[in-house]
Amino acid sequence: MESYSLTLDEACQFLKISRPTATNWIRTGRLQATRKDPTKPKSPYLTTRQACIAALQSPLHTIKVSAGDGITEERKCHSSA
Repeated sequence: MESYSLTLDEACQFLKISRPTATNWIRTGRLQATRKDPTKPKSPYLTTRQACIAALQSPLHTIKVSAGDGITEERKCHSSA
């Protein structure tokens, strides 16, 4: 698989996600990326297609919850008269 660099905008187009989502994925570690110039904190991000595909294949961090947990009393619907 090719591993040439993609800019953040190119990665967003490839992934069909917004720029803020891509930045969030980088911060949370879901999308692997590096700075073009690591010595500059505002340097643009670079990533690869391989990293983009891996980000799409990684599972989302979700937690199963039940709406009924802790409810012991019967409640009437407020919209019914």
